[in-house]
Amino acid sequence: MRDDLSLMKAMKKGFTLVEVTVALALFGIAVVVLTQSFLGGMFSLESFKFDNTEDEALMFVYDKVISLNSRDELERGGSITTANNGVAKWGGTVQLTPVLELYKVIINVSFVEKKASVKKQKTYSEEFYLYRPKWAESGEREAFLQTHKERANRER
Repeated sequence: MRDDLSLMKAMKKGFTLVEVTVALALFGIAVVVLTQSFLGGMFSLESFKFDNTEDEALMFVYDKVISLNSRDELERGGSITTANNGVAKWGGTVQLTPVLELYKVIINVSFVEKKASVKKQKTYSEEFYLYRPKWAESGEREAFLQTHKERANRER
């Protein structure tokens, strides 16, 4: 009798059919919930549309500024023809920050719409920081480091 009991315990090392079914049901519910939340996030991103052509032009200007190779290009500015045949003129200023190669950029974008001999002008301004090692002018890095060393020596 003892041998039969120990033999039955040794054979019962796996999961029962009920346990496997419950585990699969829980896994299926988790997959459905995660899929729905992912799809909800995707649909909300897709539904985010620009309200008007000015928003699209602003995003285009910001993308262009981020990809510029020099400060001079940013400060020179430029213009873009918008979808409603208006013009978006942009320009910017670059300011040094206490952090080496980190620049404070201020972008000004003006929209001029020509509708039935009436000119509307709207101006937007945005301020952000860019890390651009390539924008450093000759001697700027050395001057920054020298100023930093002088400050450190004064604090001692």
